[in-house]
Amino acid sequence: MQSVEAGITTSYDEIPYESYPFPQSHPDRLATLGTLFGMAPAPVTKCRVLELGCASGGNLIPMAFHLPGSEFVGSISPAGKWKMGCKTIQALGLPNIRIEHAPSST
Repeated sequence: MQSVEAGITTSYDEIPYESYPFPQSHPDRLATLGTLFGMAPAPVTKCRVLELGCASGGNLIPMAFHLPGSEFVGSISPAGKWKMGCKTIQALGLPNIRIEHAPSST
């Protein structure tokens, strides 16, 4: 399918879906699990998080807000979700997060 920029939408643009926090992906929980399994994870206050398919940032934005010393990057294909996420990030003035638009190649 072609991208929204070309004037054609994909099913991801046509069907809205929720974007909200997933507690199981929070760096604090992941660091705890890593420690229990013998790993030495980065400090939660200075970690880096990548989320593929982040929608409008409903999971990443709250983490970026509460962990200002950490860095968050999201990637999403639908342009509408990308624009919504960027608008929220800008409105909150969060310097430690960005959402990249990754257009679908199909």
